Formats: sequence, C-alpha cells, structure tokens
Amino acid sequence: MGALIAGADQELITAVGDYFEDVGLAYQISDDVMDLRGVTAHGASGGRVRTKHTAEDLHAGKVTMPLAHAVGRLPDPRVREIWHAVRGGDADRATVASTVAELEAHGAVEACVDEARGLVDTAWKPLQDLVAPSWHSVRIRALGHYCAQREAE
Repeated sequence: MGALIAGADQELITAVGDYFEDVGLAYQISDDVMDLRGVTAHGASGGRVRTKHTAEDLHAGKVTMPLAHAVGRLPDPRVREIWHAVRGGDADRATVASTVAELEAHGAVEACVDEARGLVDTAWKPLQDLVAPSWHSVRIRALGHYCAQREAE
C-alpha cells in the first residue's frame, strides 16, 4: 500500500510486494524452526522463562516445513513412520523428542533456516536495485533478516 500511495511505478510495486510476501513466508518458516527448538524469554527474576514449549506443532499433529524437508532427507519408510506417529496429534513426548532430534540430525531444520534466508535474499535483490540507500531501505532489509533468522529468544 505504501508503494501505491507514494506513486511508485509497477516495477517497484511488484518488487515491494514480492519482497514482503517472501518475508512473510520466511517468518512462518522461522516460526516452525523456533517451535521445534522451543522459545524462551527473559523472566522477571533475570532467568529464562519458556514461552513456547518445544515441538508444540508436532504434539498437535501439524505439518511444518521441517517435516516437509525431512521427506527428501530420510528414507521413505522412516518418513511414513514419523508421519503416522505425529499426524494424529497424540504422539507421546518421547516420540516427539526423537523426531525433533532426527529432523535436526538429518539437516531438515537447517534446510529450513537456509530456505528462509534464501527467500529474503533473493527477493531483496530486485528491490535493492530500485530503491535508493536510506534509513528506510536499511530498516526494510533488516526486517527481512530478522524474519528469516529469528532465534529461540
């Protein structure tokens, strides 16, 4: 909307739209990664407080990007076992914990991190060529980096 209101040409409107669409997707992918790893925040006492339990999505039977990336990284029988174990939303903690460990060990989680970063970097290039360097363009770029690389806290 900002590009439209500013009277930008169609090329810039498209580049801005594409960038923020990919930033949104990167944010969702990083959320899936954070879900698997758990999320903490600074507590009132100065320690860490868990704000999102590890693998809530797997416990709920949700299909996430790490599971999608596992399809190409694990043997087909193992992918089916994981699918059946978590898809119903009633997997026990041990099953979920071993699934998370396996997704990490086989690179499915890191593939998600790489995908999120790649989406933002690829979408930034056409936009970078169309906007002048400024405080605003730096902040737009930083927002993309943040969305793609959020951490567990």
